[in-house]
Amino acid sequence: MNSQQSTVAVIGAGMAGLSCAAALSAAGLSVVVYEKSRGVGGRMSTRRGEGWQCDHGAPSFSATDARFGAEVRRWLKDGSVTRLQHDGDGEDAVYVGSPKMNAPLRSIGSSLNIRTRQRVTGIATGTNGWRLTTDADLVADHSEIIAAIPPAQASPLLAAAAPTLAQLAGEVSMDPAWVVMAQFQHGSGQRLVAPSLIGGSIARVVHDANKPGRDGLDCWLLIADSRWSQAHLEADADWVCAQLVGDFRRAGAPRPSSSVAHRWRYALASSPLRQGCRWDAQSRIGLCGDWLADGTVEGAWLSGQALAERILASSPH
Repeated sequence: MNSQQSTVAVIGAGMAGLSCAAALSAAGLSVVVYEKSRGVGGRMSTRRGEGWQCDHGAPSFSATDARFGAEVRRWLKDGSVTRLQHDGDGEDAVYVGSPKMNAPLRSIGSSLNIRTRQRVTGIATGTNGWRLTTDADLVADHSEIIAAIPPAQASPLLAAAAPTLAQLAGEVSMDPAWVVMAQFQHGSGQRLVAPSLIGGSIARVVHDANKPGRDGLDCWLLIADSRWSQAHLEADADWVCAQLVGDFRRAGAPRPSSSVAHRWRYALASSPLRQGCRWDAQSRIGLCGDWLADGTVEGAWLSGQALAERILASSPH
């Protein structure tokens, strides 16, 4: 068992969590980020297979807020983001991480203390405010706790420490999303009818190979309808592949050379709260995430910034 004293604990290394952590760190606070996965990014992620890659979470993002736009320009400058060539500038521009979707997250987190493969399992009263434990037998004391995770995960974790925040999170439902990454030999996937004719299980398709720096096989991302995903939440992944690929082929696509499915159990909030963030100054525990904003990548970043501002305004440090 290891022990570490620190100040602020950020649970979750997605866009909201890292945005908040970076702002607090820049203001001089000591911050530790805990992430259950092996890397940063959350739903801004890329799956790699044999001879292919696919952005199977958020396929792209835009910037309409001036503050987020300034951050995107920094990412453009350091090469972690690319503007899609077929889209315009300003509010009409669409961006992708380069060479993978989590590249801007890696840029944000490059100077942060991030502990990966550390799933936070408990929060209890500690000698420095709160005692945090993980499934890797790590124990650490923190004066502030930030939960930047899906509400269904935040609610039970905060039930004892911050019941009001736990109740708020528990009232927010997240829609699931099945996605299928379908690979084709180069050019074969272009023989498609209009995307508007694609229906059945599929809500949206994205031609991933059209993005800059995406090498390998011609890959398409098939995003299932949220109601369909909910109805088949516990279905076998191979069966999901067959259903989505079947609908894709009925729309005019050829048979893919390979395909693989992934389930996002918590993809998007059914009704985002549009509150920005929540901060309990008494317990010194806060919530941030796209589900507290507008459900977008930009909203997640702004949510993290808003929570950092609230913490700094009430900080005893």
